[in-house]
Amino acid sequence: MDTNKNSYRKQSFKNYITIIIIVILLMGFMLRIIPFLQGYTLLIGGDAKRDLVQTLYILQNGAIDWKDSYGAFPVLHLLVATASIIFSLDPELVSSFLPQLVTVLGLVFFYFLLREYFDLKISLLGLFFAAVFGPTIWWSAQGVRETIGLALLPLQMYFLSKSLKENKVLHFICLYIVTIVLIFTHHWATFIVIITTGIFILYLYKRNVKAWAYFFSMLILSCLWWLIVMPFLFHLFEKALLIASTNPFLIFILLVIVSILFLFIFEKIKIPSQTYFSRVIESITTDSLIFVLFYTSIFCIAVVLLTFASTFLVFEYPIQEYLSIFALFYLSGIGVILSLIKMEKRGYVFIFSSIALFGIIISGFFIGGNYVVFDPLRVIEFLPFYLAPFAAGGVVYFYTRFLYERVNLLIGLLCILAIFGLLIYPPIFLMQEHLNSENIFFDIRDYIKYTPPEGIAALDWAENRGIYLYSQNYEHTREMDILFFNIEPLSEGYLSSVYDNIIMDSKSKIQITDISYWAYDASVLIGKNKVYSNDWGDIYV
Repeated sequence: MDTNKNSYRKQSFKNYITIIIIVILLMGFMLRIIPFLQGYTLLIGGDAKRDLVQTLYILQNGAIDWKDSYGAFPVLHLLVATASIIFSLDPELVSSFLPQLVTVLGLVFFYFLLREYFDLKISLLGLFFAAVFGPTIWWSAQGVRETIGLALLPLQMYFLSKSLKENKVLHFICLYIVTIVLIFTHHWATFIVIITTGIFILYLYKRNVKAWAYFFSMLILSCLWWLIVMPFLFHLFEKALLIASTNPFLIFILLVIVSILFLFIFEKIKIPSQTYFSRVIESITTDSLIFVLFYTSIFCIAVVLLTFASTFLVFEYPIQEYLSIFALFYLSGIGVILSLIKMEKRGYVFIFSSIALFGIIISGFFIGGNYVVFDPLRVIEFLPFYLAPFAAGGVVYFYTRFLYERVNLLIGLLCILAIFGLLIYPPIFLMQEHLNSENIFFDIRDYIKYTPPEGIAALDWAENRGIYLYSQNYEHTREMDILFFNIEPLSEGYLSSVYDNIIMDSKSKIQITDISYWAYDASVLIGKNKVYSNDWGDIYV
């Protein structure tokens, strides 16, 4: 009888955990389709539209456009095209929710990975962080090739861990399959995986022949494919090194980071267990109030310093879009400090991978204003897969320090984190109205990434009359590429909108040097005839 009761309790507990995981995944999915839920009918961002063009190419020709730099990484395009055929759905509609769904399903394997190294509380909270982290939400929501990369990264990490721990053939087969798919998904996601995989093997399995065989096969295959389809990537890498070499401070920081990594990896610095160092950490964290005040003060100083680095990003982002990043860093810092007391050796791989990514991010702050070379926010989106367990440790720390209302504190904190993640969106997608450019929450992306109903009407008017439009906002020109895919336009025209003036007036908030958001100079409109006009824009031919 007791055995049956215990079995029932265990099953009930498993069901309870399953429900929690499903709720987290549903929340993550909903956060990634906010524009779609708000009724927005266009894809967000020029990259998403270029990817849709490649999907249309596959549907039209039954083949992949390998010559195109986007078509050379066809996993997303094949996925959307296949789903579109099977379910008889419009491919643009499928692109609005299927990649986002795949990304969320990838988080299931992230949870499995966390359970390999951490307890249940840390694993569930770590899953929550990955589901609601702002930059990850933003890039997942756009439905680009990178979105699938965000799904495959935890899958690769999971099978890598299982393969090397259990040495089963099936796990290695799954690992190689996932890796090959990843290589054909997105070059940037693959680059991140190569770096973190190298750290994982160096630190835990540096004498494992199979591990090194896997690593070098992945590295060689990736580089060969990049060399074949995107040789300019190597020129960009050379350009990035040239820019970095002119920043002595950057070189110094990167040398320090690399030195620390290798000293730990080759065990020249011993991992602290119950040493004097650990006892010091334990003593300073005993008095919760003093520790939190001291740590918060240091963190605030770091945030102030980071505000200067933000001038190197592609856009000048408003403060609300940094909240999710600050929350992850703040809680992760506490989690890392506490983990140093009694962390197992394998847990350090997550820290070392985070340090490596921080090195890339720091490099991006110096060269990231040049968008074609690097955008540091496209690294930060991967950070939850390495920092989430430590951020979860930070949450547990605060939870255990409260004697009363612990559950309410936890629920409130998780709700705040979810709201912070939601605020990564430009305000127009949340409020359905624009903010004044003088408002501290103003986001220039409101006018770049969003096209209002009047704008959609203007684009539809041009499509119905066979007019291919050039817009000062290249997002609209990308939309015309979709509308006129495999259709020869009868004529060409120019779109001018009130958004263009606002963007030009706020041009200081766009820090891109190698590409422009403006496809033509306004002087070309001189002598043109206005053939369409509404409250938002005019069309000239």
